[in-house]
Amino acid sequence: MARIVIALIICLIGFYGVMDARPVVVKSDDGHISAIDALATSSGACAINSAVLQVKGLQFSPNGKYITLIHFRDRQGNNLAMPTNFHKLSAPDIKHINRLIQLDSDYQVSYFHCPGETETNNLNSIHF
Repeated sequence: MARIVIALIICLIGFYGVMDARPVVVKSDDGHISAIDALATSSGACAINSAVLQVKGLQFSPNGKYITLIHFRDRQGNNLAMPTNFHKLSAPDIKHINRLIQLDSDYQVSYFHCPGETETNNLNSIHF
């Protein structure tokens, strides 16, 4: 029983370590958002991947103000759902990003792939 509790604590600490990040909005010279970076940090057990992924679905916060989860599909047809951490952005940036991310559009994405019993993918950056 103690081993199960310890394993659960380690898993929770690892997940929290992946999501505890302060997002950075990257803007072009003319002030338009070109990327969102540092959405997640790695706990060390995760590999960073980069790919062009297509947005297949969006899940919003209960109040509908920001995207909490993006459902992507890769070129091989695999589905990946990734939490966003957008709630840490400013209200104007959230509003703009909600307009930038469109269903069935392709985006250059980097994400942390964390293997294990509860395999997760955590969005690190998205480029527009």
